[in-house]
Amino acid sequence: MEDINCLPTEVLSHILGFLEPEDWKLSSQVCRRWYNILQGARFQRQILMRINSTFVDPPTEQEKCALTHCRNLLITQWDESYDFEWYDEEDEDEEANSVESFRNIDVVEFKYLYQPSPELNAGELLFSQELNLESLELCSTFAGCRHILEDRLQQLQNLTELSLEIDEGRKSNPISMDHTFWVLRHGRLRKLKLSFAQRMNNFSVVTPALTSLEVRPFTIFSMPIISQYANQLQRVDLHLEYSELVNDLLALKFPSLTNLRLRMDDDRDLQVRYAHLQHRHADIYLDEQFVKNMPKLKRFRCESHLLFYRMASALARFGHPQLEEVKLDSMHFDAVQLVMLQELPRLKTFKMHRSEALPPPETPRILPRLYLPHLQELSLVYNESHIVFDKGLAGLKTLKMTVWSSRNHKILYKICNNLPNLEYLRLILNTKLVNTAFRYLNRLTKLRSIRVDNVELTERLWQYCPEMAGVRKLVLTNGNLTMGTVTALARLFPALNVLHLEECYFQGCDKERYESDEEDSGSEDEKDDDDDVIQTQYEERVRQYFPKCRVSLYRTMFLKRR
Repeated sequence: MEDINCLPTEVLSHILGFLEPEDWKLSSQVCRRWYNILQGARFQRQILMRINSTFVDPPTEQEKCALTHCRNLLITQWDESYDFEWYDEEDEDEEANSVESFRNIDVVEFKYLYQPSPELNAGELLFSQELNLESLELCSTFAGCRHILEDRLQQLQNLTELSLEIDEGRKSNPISMDHTFWVLRHGRLRKLKLSFAQRMNNFSVVTPALTSLEVRPFTIFSMPIISQYANQLQRVDLHLEYSELVNDLLALKFPSLTNLRLRMDDDRDLQVRYAHLQHRHADIYLDEQFVKNMPKLKRFRCESHLLFYRMASALARFGHPQLEEVKLDSMHFDAVQLVMLQELPRLKTFKMHRSEALPPPETPRILPRLYLPHLQELSLVYNESHIVFDKGLAGLKTLKMTVWSSRNHKILYKICNNLPNLEYLRLILNTKLVNTAFRYLNRLTKLRSIRVDNVELTERLWQYCPEMAGVRKLVLTNGNLTMGTVTALARLFPALNVLHLEECYFQGCDKERYESDEEDSGSEDEKDDDDDVIQTQYEERVRQYFPKCRVSLYRTMFLKRR
Protein backbone atom coordinates (compact mmCIF):
# COMPACT_ATOMS: atom_id res chain seq x y z
CA MET A 1 0.00 0.00 0.00
CA GLU A 2 1.59 3.23 -1.16
CA ASP A 3 -0.85 5.66 0.49
CA ILE A 4 -2.91 5.35 3.65
CA ASN A 5 -5.79 7.03 1.85
CA CYS A 6 -6.15 3.88 -0.25
CA LEU A 7 -7.84 2.28 2.75
CA PRO A 8 -11.65 2.26 2.98
CA THR A 9 -13.26 5.09 4.91
CA GLU A 10 -14.37 2.76 7.73
CA VAL A 11 -10.82 1.45 8.24
CA LEU A 12 -9.28 4.93 8.09
CA SER A 13 -11.85 6.20 10.58
CA HIS A 14 -10.94 3.34 12.94
CA ILE A 15 -7.24 4.23 12.67
CA LEU A 16 -7.86 7.93 13.35
CA GLY A 17 -9.85 6.88 16.41
CA PHE A 18 -6.57 6.07 18.18
CA LEU A 19 -5.60 9.77 18.12
CA GLU A 20 -6.11 11.96 21.14
CA PRO A 21 -8.81 14.66 20.79
CA GLU A 22 -6.22 17.42 21.02
CA ASP A 23 -4.57 16.03 17.87
CA TRP A 24 -7.74 16.03 15.76
CA LYS A 25 -7.48 19.68 14.72
CA LEU A 26 -3.93 19.27 13.40
CA SER A 27 -4.77 15.96 11.69
CA SER A 28 -7.80 17.47 9.98
CA GLN A 29 -5.43 19.76 8.05
CA VAL A 30 -3.68 16.84 6.31
CA CYS A 31 -6.20 16.56 3.47
CA ARG A 32 -9.87 17.06 2.71
CA ARG A 33 -10.70 13.39 3.31
CA TRP A 34 -9.23 13.43 6.81
CA TYR A 35 -11.04 16.70 7.47
CA ASN A 36 -14.40 15.20 6.48
CA ILE A 37 -13.82 12.10 8.64
CA LEU A 38 -12.76 14.07 11.73
CA GLN A 39 -15.68 16.44 11.29
CA GLY A 40 -18.10 13.52 11.26
CA ALA A 41 -20.50 12.67 14.06
CA ARG A 42 -18.29 9.88 15.46
CA PHE A 43 -15.53 12.32 16.43
CA GLN A 44 -17.43 15.54 16.99
CA ARG A 45 -19.80 13.96 19.51
CA GLN A 46 -16.78 13.42 21.76
CA ILE A 47 -15.91 17.12 21.84
CA LEU A 48 -17.91 19.03 24.46
CA MET A 49 -17.43 22.71 25.25
CA ARG A 50 -18.22 23.65 28.86
CA ILE A 51 -19.11 27.17 30.01
CA ASN A 52 -19.47 27.74 33.76
CA SER A 53 -20.29 31.36 34.56
CA THR A 54 -22.61 33.72 36.41
CA PHE A 55 -23.15 35.59 33.11
CA VAL A 56 -23.28 38.85 35.04
CA ASP A 57 -21.07 40.47 32.40
CA PRO A 58 -22.11 40.55 28.73
CA PRO A 59 -20.32 38.02 26.51
CA THR A 60 -17.20 39.19 24.74
CA GLU A 61 -16.52 38.86 21.03
CA GLN A 62 -13.85 36.28 21.81
CA GLU A 63 -16.41 34.11 23.64
CA LYS A 64 -18.86 34.41 20.75
CA CYS A 65 -16.15 33.50 18.26
CA ALA A 66 -15.28 30.38 20.28
CA LEU A 67 -18.82 29.06 19.75
CA THR A 68 -18.71 29.46 15.98
CA HIS A 69 -17.46 25.91 15.35
CA CYS A 70 -18.95 24.34 18.50
CA ARG A 71 -21.42 21.47 18.08
CA ASN A 72 -21.89 20.24 21.66
CA LEU A 73 -22.29 22.81 24.41
CA LEU A 74 -22.78 22.57 28.19
CA ILE A 75 -23.80 25.79 29.97
CA THR A 76 -23.94 25.99 33.77
CA GLN A 77 -25.27 29.26 35.14
CA TRP A 78 -24.03 29.96 38.64
CA ASP A 79 -26.00 32.37 40.77
CA GLU A 80 -23.86 35.36 41.71
CA SER A 81 -25.15 35.17 45.26
CA TYR A 82 -23.12 31.97 45.70
CA ASP A 83 -20.01 34.11 45.85
CA PHE A 84 -21.25 35.55 49.13
CA GLU A 85 -22.73 32.43 50.74
CA TRP A 86 -19.64 30.75 52.03
CA TYR A 87 -19.04 29.26 55.45
CA ASP A 88 -15.89 29.93 57.42
CA GLU A 89 -15.22 27.52 60.27
CA GLU A 90 -12.94 30.04 61.93
CA ASP A 91 -15.65 32.70 62.05
CA GLU A 92 -17.15 32.67 65.54
CA ASP A 93 -19.87 35.22 64.84
CA GLU A 94 -22.12 33.10 62.59
CA GLU A 95 -25.14 35.35 62.99
CA ALA A 96 -23.29 38.45 61.80
CA ASN A 97 -21.89 36.48 58.89
CA SER A 98 -25.38 35.35 57.78
CA VAL A 99 -26.73 38.91 58.01
CA GLU A 100 -23.90 40.15 55.82
CA SER A 101 -24.69 37.43 53.28
CA PHE A 102 -28.32 38.52 53.00
CA ARG A 103 -27.24 42.11 52.54
CA ASN A 104 -24.99 41.13 49.67
CA ILE A 105 -27.81 39.13 48.04
CA ASP A 106 -30.07 42.17 48.22
CA VAL A 107 -27.40 44.22 46.46
CA VAL A 108 -27.22 41.63 43.68
CA GLU A 109 -30.99 41.57 43.21
CA PHE A 110 -31.16 45.38 43.27
CA LYS A 111 -28.48 45.54 40.56
CA TYR A 112 -30.60 43.38 38.23
CA LEU A 113 -33.19 46.16 38.09
CA TYR A 114 -30.78 48.53 36.32
CA GLN A 115 -28.47 46.20 34.39
CA PRO A 116 -29.13 43.33 31.96
CA SER A 117 -29.91 40.13 33.83
CA PRO A 118 -27.50 37.16 33.64
CA GLU A 119 -30.17 35.25 31.69
CA LEU A 120 -30.18 37.98 29.05
CA ASN A 121 -26.39 37.78 28.72
CA ALA A 122 -26.49 33.99 28.41
CA GLY A 123 -29.21 34.26 25.78
CA GLU A 124 -27.13 36.76 23.84
CA LEU A 125 -24.25 34.29 23.81
CA LEU A 126 -26.51 31.64 22.27
CA PHE A 127 -28.69 33.62 19.87
CA SER A 128 -26.77 36.73 18.81
CA GLN A 129 -25.22 34.72 15.95
CA GLU A 130 -26.03 31.63 13.96
CA LEU A 131 -24.63 28.54 15.67
CA ASN A 132 -24.37 24.95 14.41
CA LEU A 133 -25.12 23.33 17.77
CA GLU A 134 -26.25 19.72 17.65
CA SER A 135 -26.59 19.18 21.41
CA LEU A 136 -27.18 21.65 24.23
CA GLU A 137 -27.18 21.03 27.98
CA LEU A 138 -28.38 23.89 30.16
CA CYS A 139 -28.07 23.91 33.97
CA SER A 140 -29.92 26.72 35.75
CA THR A 141 -33.15 27.48 37.59
CA PHE A 142 -36.48 26.94 35.87
CA ALA A 143 -36.88 30.68 35.32
CA GLY A 144 -33.26 30.92 34.21
CA CYS A 145 -33.70 28.22 31.53
CA ARG A 146 -36.92 29.84 30.41
CA HIS A 147 -35.49 33.34 30.04
CA ILE A 148 -32.33 32.08 28.36
CA LEU A 149 -34.19 30.04 25.74
CA GLU A 150 -37.52 31.88 25.66
CA ASP A 151 -39.14 31.20 22.27
CA ARG A 152 -35.87 31.32 20.37
CA LEU A 153 -34.84 27.68 20.61
CA GLN A 154 -35.89 27.07 16.99
CA GLN A 155 -33.13 29.42 15.87
CA LEU A 156 -30.73 26.55 16.59
CA GLN A 157 -31.82 24.73 13.45
CA ASN A 158 -29.33 21.82 13.74
CA LEU A 159 -30.17 21.06 17.37
CA THR A 160 -31.22 17.44 17.91
CA GLU A 161 -30.45 16.91 21.63
CA LEU A 162 -31.48 19.12 24.56
CA SER A 163 -30.94 18.62 28.29
CA LEU A 164 -32.42 20.91 30.95
CA GLU A 165 -30.99 20.52 34.46
CA ILE A 166 -33.33 22.47 36.74
CA ASP A 167 -31.79 23.42 40.09
CA GLU A 168 -33.93 25.27 42.62
CA GLY A 169 -31.43 25.09 45.46
CA ARG A 170 -29.90 28.52 44.94
CA LYS A 171 -31.07 32.01 45.78
CA SER A 172 -33.38 33.54 43.20
CA ASN A 173 -33.34 36.99 41.65
CA PRO A 174 -36.46 38.99 40.71
CA ILE A 175 -36.61 37.37 37.26
CA SER A 176 -37.39 33.99 38.81
CA MET A 177 -40.74 35.14 40.21
CA ASP A 178 -42.50 34.59 36.85
CA HIS A 179 -44.66 31.44 37.09
CA THR A 180 -46.62 31.71 33.85
CA PHE A 181 -46.89 28.75 31.49
CA TRP A 182 -43.85 27.98 29.29
CA VAL A 183 -44.05 25.95 26.09
CA LEU A 184 -40.72 24.72 24.72
CA ARG A 185 -40.87 24.37 20.92
CA HIS A 186 -38.48 22.86 18.40
CA GLY A 187 -39.25 21.06 15.16
CA ARG A 188 -36.13 18.86 14.81
CA LEU A 189 -35.42 17.92 18.43
CA ARG A 190 -35.13 14.13 18.75
CA LYS A 191 -33.63 13.62 22.22
CA LEU A 192 -34.85 15.45 25.33
CA LYS A 193 -33.63 15.12 28.92
CA LEU A 194 -35.50 16.87 31.74
CA SER A 195 -34.18 16.89 35.30
CA PHE A 196 -36.43 18.76 37.72
CA ALA A 197 -35.70 19.45 41.36
CA GLN A 198 -39.37 20.19 42.03
CA ARG A 199 -42.82 19.51 40.57
CA MET A 200 -43.36 21.48 37.37
CA ASN A 201 -46.97 22.10 36.40
CA ASN A 202 -46.33 25.15 34.23
CA PHE A 203 -44.16 23.55 31.56
CA SER A 204 -44.82 21.69 28.31
CA VAL A 205 -42.91 20.75 25.16
CA VAL A 206 -43.88 20.74 21.49
CA THR A 207 -41.34 18.56 19.69
CA PRO A 208 -42.99 16.57 16.88
CA ALA A 209 -39.73 14.73 15.98
CA LEU A 210 -39.05 13.50 19.54
CA THR A 211 -37.90 9.87 19.78
CA SER A 212 -35.90 9.77 23.05
CA LEU A 213 -37.08 11.07 26.43
CA GLU A 214 -35.47 11.03 29.88
CA VAL A 215 -37.33 12.47 32.87
CA ARG A 216 -36.06 12.76 36.45
CA PRO A 217 -38.14 12.49 38.53
CA PHE A 218 -41.25 11.06 36.91
CA THR A 219 -44.28 12.71 38.55
CA ILE A 220 -47.92 13.34 37.76
CA PHE A 221 -46.85 16.71 36.36
CA SER A 222 -44.56 15.09 33.76
CA MET A 223 -47.18 12.53 32.77
CA PRO A 224 -48.72 14.77 30.04
CA ILE A 225 -45.31 15.14 28.36
CA ILE A 226 -44.80 11.38 28.19
CA SER A 227 -48.33 10.43 27.20
CA GLN A 228 -48.32 13.02 24.43
CA TYR A 229 -45.39 11.35 22.62
CA ALA A 230 -45.78 7.75 23.83
CA ASN A 231 -46.72 6.46 20.38
CA GLN A 232 -43.50 7.69 18.73
CA LEU A 233 -40.91 7.32 21.49
CA GLN A 234 -38.14 4.79 20.83
CA ARG A 235 -36.09 5.36 24.01
CA VAL A 236 -37.54 6.10 27.47
CA ASP A 237 -35.62 6.62 30.72
CA LEU A 238 -37.76 7.36 33.78
CA HIS A 239 -36.92 7.78 37.44
CA LEU A 240 -40.14 7.33 39.38
CA GLU A 241 -40.59 9.49 42.44
CA TYR A 242 -43.16 7.35 44.29
CA SER A 243 -44.39 3.77 44.06
CA GLU A 244 -47.95 5.10 43.63
CA LEU A 245 -46.96 6.15 40.11
CA VAL A 246 -46.25 2.59 38.96
CA ASN A 247 -49.79 1.88 37.79
CA ASP A 248 -49.98 5.25 36.01
CA LEU A 249 -46.83 4.34 34.10
CA LEU A 250 -47.92 0.80 33.26
CA ALA A 251 -51.17 2.15 31.83
CA LEU A 252 -49.26 3.87 28.99
CA LYS A 253 -48.67 2.35 25.55
CA PHE A 254 -45.31 2.51 23.75
CA PRO A 255 -45.80 0.79 20.38
CA SER A 256 -42.48 2.09 18.94
CA LEU A 257 -40.31 1.64 22.04
CA THR A 258 -36.99 -0.24 21.65
CA ASN A 259 -35.07 0.87 24.80
CA LEU A 260 -36.65 1.15 28.26
CA ARG A 261 -34.95 2.08 31.54
CA LEU A 262 -36.94 2.30 34.78
CA ARG A 263 -35.61 3.45 38.14
CA MET A 264 -37.17 3.94 41.55
CA ASP A 265 -35.62 4.40 44.99
CA ASP A 266 -37.29 1.45 46.72
CA ASP A 267 -36.10 -1.60 48.64
CA ARG A 268 -36.87 -5.30 48.74
CA ASP A 269 -39.25 -4.87 51.67
CA LEU A 270 -41.62 -2.93 49.44
CA GLN A 271 -41.57 -5.74 46.90
CA VAL A 272 -42.14 -8.39 49.60
CA ARG A 273 -45.13 -6.50 51.01
CA TYR A 274 -46.59 -6.18 47.53
CA ALA A 275 -46.08 -9.90 46.86
CA HIS A 276 -48.22 -10.76 49.91
CA LEU A 277 -51.23 -8.83 48.62
CA GLN A 278 -54.11 -11.14 47.79
CA HIS A 279 -56.00 -9.01 45.26
CA ARG A 280 -53.59 -8.35 42.43
CA HIS A 281 -55.61 -9.60 39.45
CA ALA A 282 -56.08 -6.11 38.04
CA ASP A 283 -52.34 -5.40 38.37
CA ILE A 284 -51.40 -8.67 36.65
CA TYR A 285 -53.64 -7.81 33.72
CA LEU A 286 -52.17 -4.29 33.62
CA ASP A 287 -48.60 -5.65 33.61
CA GLU A 288 -49.31 -8.02 30.73
CA GLN A 289 -50.98 -5.33 28.66
CA PHE A 290 -48.03 -3.00 29.25
CA VAL A 291 -45.61 -5.64 27.96
CA LYS A 292 -47.80 -6.54 24.98
CA ASN A 293 -48.05 -2.88 24.00
CA MET A 294 -44.24 -2.76 23.54
CA PRO A 295 -43.84 -5.24 20.65
CA LYS A 296 -40.53 -3.71 19.47
CA LEU A 297 -38.77 -3.61 22.86
CA LYS A 298 -35.19 -4.89 22.57
CA ARG A 299 -33.37 -3.54 25.64
CA PHE A 300 -34.73 -3.33 29.18
CA ARG A 301 -32.84 -1.97 32.19
CA CYS A 302 -34.39 -2.02 35.66
CA GLU A 303 -33.27 -0.48 38.97
CA SER A 304 -36.34 -1.15 41.08
CA HIS A 305 -37.34 -4.20 43.12
CA LEU A 306 -41.07 -3.64 42.67
CA LEU A 307 -40.92 -2.92 38.94
CA PHE A 308 -38.75 -5.95 38.21
CA TYR A 309 -41.01 -8.19 40.29
CA ARG A 310 -44.02 -7.13 38.24
CA MET A 311 -42.39 -6.93 34.82
CA ALA A 312 -40.35 -10.13 35.06
CA SER A 313 -43.53 -12.15 35.56
CA ALA A 314 -45.27 -10.34 32.68
CA LEU A 315 -42.31 -10.82 30.34
CA ALA A 316 -42.14 -14.52 31.20
CA ARG A 317 -45.86 -15.11 30.69
CA PHE A 318 -45.89 -13.19 27.42
CA GLY A 319 -42.55 -14.61 26.21
CA HIS A 320 -41.56 -11.32 24.62
CA PRO A 321 -40.38 -12.20 21.09
CA GLN A 322 -38.10 -9.19 20.48
CA LEU A 323 -36.38 -8.58 23.83
CA GLU A 324 -32.62 -9.13 23.42
CA GLU A 325 -31.00 -7.45 26.43
CA VAL A 326 -31.86 -7.27 30.15
CA LYS A 327 -29.80 -5.40 32.74
CA LEU A 328 -30.46 -5.35 36.49
CA ASP A 329 -28.74 -2.80 38.70
CA SER A 330 -28.47 -2.45 42.51
CA MET A 331 -31.11 -5.02 43.43
CA HIS A 332 -31.71 -8.07 45.66
CA PHE A 333 -34.35 -10.42 44.31
CA ASP A 334 -35.41 -14.06 44.49
CA ALA A 335 -33.59 -16.46 42.21
CA VAL A 336 -37.00 -17.64 40.94
CA GLN A 337 -37.39 -14.30 39.16
CA LEU A 338 -34.03 -14.87 37.48
CA VAL A 339 -35.19 -18.22 36.12
CA MET A 340 -38.14 -16.45 34.47
CA LEU A 341 -35.70 -15.03 31.91
CA GLN A 342 -35.56 -18.50 30.38
CA GLU A 343 -38.97 -17.80 28.84
CA LEU A 344 -37.51 -15.05 26.61
CA PRO A 345 -36.74 -16.78 23.29
CA ARG A 346 -34.42 -14.10 21.82
CA LEU A 347 -32.51 -12.98 24.90
CA LYS A 348 -28.86 -12.50 23.89
CA THR A 349 -27.44 -10.25 26.63
CA PHE A 350 -27.95 -10.42 30.38
CA LYS A 351 -26.20 -8.12 32.85
CA MET A 352 -26.26 -7.90 36.63
CA HIS A 353 -24.50 -4.99 38.36
CA ARG A 354 -24.27 -4.84 42.14
CA SER A 355 -27.18 -7.23 42.44
CA GLU A 356 -27.82 -10.54 44.17
CA ALA A 357 -30.07 -13.45 43.27
CA LEU A 358 -31.22 -14.84 46.63
CA PRO A 359 -31.68 -18.64 46.83
CA PRO A 360 -34.64 -20.17 48.68
CA PRO A 361 -34.27 -20.15 52.49
CA GLU A 362 -34.45 -23.96 52.64
CA THR A 363 -31.50 -24.34 50.20
CA PRO A 364 -29.31 -21.29 50.80
CA ARG A 365 -26.14 -22.82 49.32
CA ILE A 366 -27.56 -23.93 45.99
CA LEU A 367 -26.75 -21.49 43.18
CA PRO A 368 -29.37 -20.72 40.53
CA ARG A 369 -29.11 -22.44 37.16
CA LEU A 370 -30.03 -20.89 33.84
CA TYR A 371 -30.92 -22.71 30.68
CA LEU A 372 -30.18 -20.07 28.06
CA PRO A 373 -28.19 -21.81 25.30
CA HIS A 374 -28.86 -18.88 22.95
CA LEU A 375 -27.39 -16.30 25.37
CA GLN A 376 -24.28 -14.64 23.89
CA GLU A 377 -23.18 -12.12 26.55
CA LEU A 378 -23.26 -12.43 30.33
CA SER A 379 -22.04 -9.78 32.77
CA LEU A 380 -21.92 -10.39 36.53
CA VAL A 381 -20.10 -7.38 37.97
CA TYR A 382 -19.78 -6.80 41.72
CA ASN A 383 -22.45 -9.36 42.51
CA GLU A 384 -22.32 -11.21 45.80
CA SER A 385 -23.80 -14.35 44.27
CA HIS A 386 -23.04 -16.32 41.12
CA ILE A 387 -24.89 -18.67 38.86
CA VAL A 388 -23.85 -22.16 37.86
CA PHE A 389 -21.77 -22.25 34.69
CA ASP A 390 -23.03 -25.45 33.15
CA LYS A 391 -24.06 -26.51 29.65
CA GLY A 392 -27.16 -24.33 29.87
CA LEU A 393 -24.90 -21.40 28.95
CA ALA A 394 -22.93 -23.18 26.23
CA GLY A 395 -23.64 -20.46 23.65
CA LEU A 396 -21.86 -17.68 25.57
CA LYS A 397 -19.36 -15.65 23.55
CA THR A 398 -18.66 -12.84 26.05
CA LEU A 399 -18.29 -13.24 29.83
CA LYS A 400 -17.53 -10.46 32.29
CA MET A 401 -17.59 -11.32 35.98
CA THR A 402 -16.21 -10.47 39.40
CA VAL A 403 -14.43 -13.31 41.24
CA TRP A 404 -15.02 -13.12 44.98
CA SER A 405 -14.35 -16.62 46.25
CA SER A 406 -10.93 -17.90 47.23
CA ARG A 407 -12.01 -21.20 45.61
CA ASN A 408 -11.90 -19.48 42.26
CA HIS A 409 -10.20 -22.44 40.59
CA LYS A 410 -13.53 -24.28 40.68
CA ILE A 411 -15.39 -21.37 39.05
CA LEU A 412 -12.80 -21.05 36.29
CA TYR A 413 -12.78 -24.82 35.87
CA LYS A 414 -16.53 -24.73 35.15
CA ILE A 415 -16.04 -21.89 32.67
CA CYS A 416 -13.26 -23.66 30.79
CA ASN A 417 -15.18 -26.93 30.53
CA ASN A 418 -18.73 -25.75 29.81
CA LEU A 419 -18.35 -22.61 27.67
CA PRO A 420 -16.72 -23.86 24.44
CA ASN A 421 -17.83 -20.86 22.34
CA LEU A 422 -16.36 -18.18 24.60
CA GLU A 423 -14.44 -15.50 22.68
CA TYR A 424 -14.03 -12.68 25.23
CA LEU A 425 -13.25 -13.19 28.94
CA ARG A 426 -12.91 -10.44 31.52
CA LEU A 427 -12.22 -11.17 35.19
CA ILE A 428 -12.44 -8.55 37.95
CA LEU A 429 -10.61 -10.05 40.90
CA ASN A 430 -11.57 -9.34 44.50
CA THR A 431 -9.48 -12.25 45.70
CA LYS A 432 -6.12 -13.81 44.94
CA LEU A 433 -6.05 -16.51 42.30
CA VAL A 434 -4.65 -19.92 43.12
CA ASN A 435 -1.73 -21.14 41.01
CA THR A 436 -3.87 -23.67 39.12
CA ALA A 437 -6.65 -21.19 38.21
CA PHE A 438 -5.68 -21.01 34.51
CA ARG A 439 -4.69 -24.64 34.17
CA TYR A 440 -7.47 -25.50 31.69
CA LEU A 441 -7.70 -22.16 29.94
CA ASN A 442 -6.55 -23.73 26.66
CA ARG A 443 -9.85 -25.64 26.47
CA LEU A 444 -11.44 -22.37 25.37
CA THR A 445 -10.30 -22.90 21.80
CA LYS A 446 -12.27 -19.92 20.43
CA LEU A 447 -10.99 -17.43 22.99
CA ARG A 448 -9.67 -14.25 21.32
CA SER A 449 -9.45 -11.65 24.09
CA ILE A 450 -8.60 -11.77 27.82
CA ARG A 451 -8.76 -8.97 30.36
CA VAL A 452 -7.90 -9.28 34.05
CA ASP A 453 -8.49 -6.39 36.51
CA ASN A 454 -7.08 -5.96 40.03
CA VAL A 455 -4.52 -8.53 39.11
CA GLU A 456 -1.58 -10.00 40.97
CA LEU A 457 -0.01 -12.27 38.39
CA THR A 458 3.29 -14.06 38.82
CA GLU A 459 4.93 -16.59 36.56
CA ARG A 460 3.65 -19.39 38.82
CA LEU A 461 0.07 -18.61 37.82
CA TRP A 462 0.85 -19.48 34.19
CA GLN A 463 3.15 -22.43 34.72
CA TYR A 464 0.33 -24.99 34.29
CA CYS A 465 -1.30 -23.23 31.33
CA PRO A 466 -0.47 -24.61 27.85
CA GLU A 467 0.15 -22.40 24.85
CA MET A 468 -2.88 -20.55 23.41
CA ALA A 469 -2.23 -19.53 19.82
CA GLY A 470 -5.75 -18.18 19.28
CA VAL A 471 -5.62 -15.26 21.73
CA ARG A 472 -5.09 -11.93 19.95
CA LYS A 473 -5.62 -9.36 22.73
CA LEU A 474 -4.50 -9.27 26.37
CA VAL A 475 -5.28 -6.47 28.85
CA LEU A 476 -3.99 -6.33 32.45
CA THR A 477 -5.04 -3.44 34.70
CA ASN A 478 -4.28 -2.34 38.25
CA GLY A 479 -1.93 -5.15 39.14
CA ASN A 480 1.44 -6.20 40.49
CA LEU A 481 3.59 -8.01 37.94
CA THR A 482 7.12 -9.24 37.48
CA MET A 483 9.32 -9.59 34.44
CA GLY A 484 8.86 -13.33 34.83
CA THR A 485 5.16 -12.73 34.13
CA VAL A 486 6.05 -11.03 30.84
CA THR A 487 8.25 -13.97 29.86
CA ALA A 488 5.43 -16.42 30.61
CA LEU A 489 2.90 -14.35 28.63
CA ALA A 490 5.19 -14.21 25.60
CA ARG A 491 5.38 -18.01 25.69
CA LEU A 492 1.66 -18.60 26.19
CA PHE A 493 0.35 -16.10 23.62
CA PRO A 494 2.66 -16.21 20.57
CA ALA A 495 0.04 -14.75 18.19
CA LEU A 496 -0.78 -11.73 20.36
CA ASN A 497 -1.63 -8.56 18.41
CA VAL A 498 -2.47 -6.19 21.28
CA LEU A 499 -0.95 -6.02 24.78
CA HIS A 500 -2.21 -3.27 27.08
CA LEU A 501 -0.87 -2.77 30.61
CA GLU A 502 -2.71 -0.09 32.59
CA GLU A 503 -1.67 1.10 36.05
CA CYS A 504 0.50 -1.96 36.61
CA TYR A 505 3.57 -2.10 38.85
CA PHE A 506 6.65 -4.23 38.26
CA GLN A 507 8.47 -4.87 41.52
CA GLY A 508 12.18 -5.60 41.98
CA CYS A 509 13.41 -4.38 38.60
CA ASP A 510 17.11 -3.92 37.76
CA LYS A 511 18.25 -6.93 39.77
CA GLU A 512 21.39 -7.26 37.64
CA ARG A 513 22.67 -3.85 38.68
CA TYR A 514 21.38 -3.97 42.23
CA GLU A 515 24.32 -5.79 43.81
CA SER A 516 26.97 -3.74 41.98
CA ASP A 517 25.28 -0.42 42.84
CA GLU A 518 24.54 -1.33 46.44
CA GLU A 519 27.72 0.28 47.76
CA ASP A 520 27.30 3.49 45.67
CA SER A 521 25.35 6.29 47.30
CA GLY A 522 24.50 9.08 44.87
CA SER A 523 22.43 12.23 45.28
CA GLU A 524 18.64 12.32 45.05
CA ASP A 525 18.79 13.85 41.54
CA GLU A 526 21.03 11.01 40.38
CA LYS A 527 18.59 8.47 41.82
CA ASP A 528 15.68 10.13 40.00
CA ASP A 529 17.62 10.05 36.74
CA ASP A 530 18.43 6.40 37.38
CA ASP A 531 14.71 5.66 37.87
CA ASP A 532 13.90 7.28 34.53
CA VAL A 533 16.58 5.19 32.83
CA ILE A 534 15.19 2.01 34.39
CA GLN A 535 11.69 2.94 33.28
CA THR A 536 12.80 3.45 29.69
CA GLN A 537 14.93 0.31 29.59
CA TYR A 538 12.24 -1.97 30.94
CA GLU A 539 9.53 -0.54 28.70
CA GLU A 540 11.76 -1.37 25.76
CA ARG A 541 12.44 -4.83 27.17
CA VAL A 542 8.70 -5.56 27.38
CA ARG A 543 8.29 -4.55 23.74
CA GLN A 544 11.17 -6.83 22.74
CA TYR A 545 9.25 -9.82 24.13
CA PHE A 546 6.38 -8.97 21.73
CA PRO A 547 8.03 -7.80 18.49
CA LYS A 548 4.92 -8.32 16.31
CA CYS A 549 2.46 -6.92 18.85
CA ARG A 550 1.18 -3.42 19.57
CA VAL A 551 2.24 -2.79 23.18
CA SER A 552 0.81 0.09 25.20
CA LEU A 553 1.91 0.93 28.76
CA TYR A 554 -0.41 3.41 30.45
CA ARG A 555 0.69 4.60 33.89
CA THR A 556 2.75 1.46 34.29
CA MET A 557 5.75 1.75 36.59
CA PHE A 558 8.95 -0.31 36.82
CA LEU A 559 10.13 0.03 40.41
CA LYS A 560 13.76 -0.45 41.40
CA ARG A 561 14.69 -2.26 44.58
CA ARG A 562 15.77 0.23 47.25
